[in-house]
Amino acid sequence: MPEWDATTWNTMLTGYSLQGNLVKAEKIFQEMPEKVLVSWTAMLTAYAQHGQIGKSKALFEEMPARNLTSDSVAFVSLLLGFSHRGDVYRSWKCFRSMVSDFGLSPGKQHFSCMVDALGRAGYLWEAQELIACMPVLPDPQDWTSLLAACKTHGDCEVGTWAAEEALKAESGSHGASYVLLANLFKRSINRQ
Repeated sequence: MPEWDATTWNTMLTGYSLQGNLVKAEKIFQEMPEKVLVSWTAMLTAYAQHGQIGKSKALFEEMPARNLTSDSVAFVSLLLGFSHRGDVYRSWKCFRSMVSDFGLSPGKQHFSCMVDALGRAGYLWEAQELIACMPVLPDPQDWTSLLAACKTHGDCEVGTWAAEEALKAESGSHGASYVLLANLFKRSINRQ
């Protein structure tokens, strides 16, 4: 391999990952002469985005042995991976460990991942409660994520509340919220 700087290596790794070529991304990661925190986080993210949360978590757990302290980006990647697998237990455990084990304060993306994880798993009231008490303002994405989960799980009560909040939060186009709400009620009517 040619002599590249860390930025070039990381860009190549991320590029292959975005194209879905984890084999090449792994090869780049293994061949890097020097792996910095960004390198580890990029590979961890690649695994998480492609549903290989076991490999992502293993890499995360290996970081302290390499004298690397996980940052908030690594936690977002893990939370996304757990969320997409519907693993609420590990999502909460990861979320809590940010503060207790790493001294990091959860940010907007971390809360959004937790709302998504709870919603996907059908914990709609819990997701609603989390949105209501987040220390950051929820955005339209949080509300539509909850609304989509309500559609999936057929909860018109929480779904209506989420739609109302999504419509308040959105500026301009309201199309997605209206479509999700219409589909929620259509599904509810078809069940009866």
